[in-house]
Amino acid sequence: MKNLMALTIIVAAVAVTTASAGTSTPNDNQLTSHAASTVPAVAVKGLVWLGIRTSKFSDTVRFYEKTLGLKPSVSDADFRAYDLPNGDRIEVFSEREAEHLHFTTGPVAGFLVENVAQARAAMEKHGIHFIGRIHGSPTDEWSHFKGPDGNVYEITAHRGE
Repeated sequence: MKNLMALTIIVAAVAVTTASAGTSTPNDNQLTSHAASTVPAVAVKGLVWLGIRTSKFSDTVRFYEKTLGLKPSVSDADFRAYDLPNGDRIEVFSEREAEHLHFTTGPVAGFLVENVAQARAAMEKHGIHFIGRIHGSPTDEWSHFKGPDGNVYEITAHRGE
């Protein structure tokens, strides 16, 4: 049941994103029947990460820090990271930051999964195209992909969970 619910959330999110991009989407009945008849490739456990690449880096940083009251956990000229109390993370990249040039479609959401390599393999079997390799840090691993709506997303797993 959790897997069906996770898939339904993803299908609905993709439909909303696609609709906002001006392309046609299935009606509610098609979404419901598609979700009910499809076995999900991956069990999503939550949204844990948001990445934003922006030409208005200073304005965006000011918004997060002055308006929302977030304190950066990492700060440099072209990058800020904000760790939220629940463990989620927001990262803001300037256009000059060279590691995230593939963030061209807007904010990038990170879906929490149990195992990135297994989730990636299952998603690739369902026709999802991944961008580059699986990345890692001491605490997390992640991999970026293009959704059917053309937007960039990522799957993320916390090490040791």
